[in-house]
Amino acid sequence: MKNKGFTIVELLAAIIILSIVILIAVSSISGVSKAIKTSQRNNIIKNIEVKAANYAFNVNLSNNSEICVNILVKCGYIEPDNEEDEIFDPLNDGILNNYKVRIKKNGNYYTAEFTNNEDNSCENIVCNN
Repeated sequence: MKNKGFTIVELLAAIIILSIVILIAVSSISGVSKAIKTSQRNNIIKNIEVKAANYAFNVNLSNNSEICVNILVKCGYIEPDNEEDEIFDPLNDGILNNYKVRIKKNGNYYTAEFTNNEDNSCENIVCNN
């Protein structure tokens, strides 16, 4: 009588091969996910910088000023992500409201640079425009 089936060695080999394929797939998917989150964060920061320059132009800020992202939210320049007026960081699930934006004036134009400096004094802001 002939036994039809797989040996233990064949089953182990199949399990090992499947494990390697799954490991490669999971690592590549997590790499793509991180790249997407980094791209989302960069887009949010670029938007913050553009809106900060627009705000600086509208209120005629002096050269080398710093403003908080929270000002841009409270004054309506940036749409918040939730009802608590928060802007979320997709990379680390943090909140970007208390970060600073450095403003520079070049003639009649303003440029803005996101600084990655979190400052808790940014929390209670009143819009002044």
